[in-house]
Amino acid sequence: MARPGASGYVMVALSAVLFAANGPVSVVLTNSGVDAPFVVLGRLSGIAAVMLVWALVSFRDRMRLTLREAAELLAFGVLGLGAMQWVFVEAIHRLPLGLVLMIEYMAPFLIATWSWLLWRHRQPRIVWIAIAIAICGLAFVLGVGGGTADRLSAVGLAFSAASCIAFSYYATHASSLLARRPPQVVLGVGGMGAVVVWGLTMAPVWHYPVGVLSASVPLEGNLHGAVAGWILVLVNATVGSALPFALFLTGVARIGPTRGAVVLMLESVAAIVVSWAWLGQQLRPGQVLGAAIVVGAILLLQARSTAAAPA
Repeated sequence: MARPGASGYVMVALSAVLFAANGPVSVVLTNSGVDAPFVVLGRLSGIAAVMLVWALVSFRDRMRLTLREAAELLAFGVLGLGAMQWVFVEAIHRLPLGLVLMIEYMAPFLIATWSWLLWRHRQPRIVWIAIAIAICGLAFVLGVGGGTADRLSAVGLAFSAASCIAFSYYATHASSLLARRPPQVVLGVGGMGAVVVWGLTMAPVWHYPVGVLSASVPLEGNLHGAVAGWILVLVNATVGSALPFALFLTGVARIGPTRGAVVLMLESVAAIVVSWAWLGQQLRPGQVLGAAIVVGAILLLQARSTAAAPA
């Protein structure tokens, strides 16, 4: 018989794989003429639709919001969900997916440093040890001193750094919002607000490249076929965005946020495998070692959190 939490681990692991697999889908879409903001609009639409319906069905009594709460969720949706997705898509359009994720996964250490500098929250020694280990790992990933960094896109690296900062904001603000509202309400309302603002500003819906929807889009890399553009857009919004969010939230409810965060680290490994198998992207041995060091540092930090608080 399976353990009570086994299904939770499976759900979070599957969400990590789907998140990773959606990276190449976004790359193919941007290469086919769908600019990153429009790819993000599709992602946001999928997340908002599923989460809002879920919230209305299961948490209707928690949907009553004050004007201040609605404005806060709107800001979270635009700056957290929207901006985070945008800079990530821009980054993976220019750099290997696995490398971008390694930079983005520096967010826990950025949050720890930010908390210490701004609010003087004292951090345990193990946090600073983990940060030092992660920085060393990131140096390997970027190939600092070995010439690899010189061949990387400066714009891509800038977007990757912005992705790390945006993810740090997303995680910090989300933890505050989730203390007051269910995640389905936070993501549903915030996501829908982001769709409206994004669709009127960064990705005006009247400028959407509709021609791609009916066009035959090459899958690129090691996949030599082609599919209709609307299929990729639909997969990007549902299987690659809404479904993994739903699986992650359901799984975390069964195994706890700490264990969920650790299992989600599988995304980095899955991203490297998927981007290699699909797009032919490869990391050098030193970069793979660096990725392992970064993931190890994150696991060390998560282990400290598990020991300090209930999972």
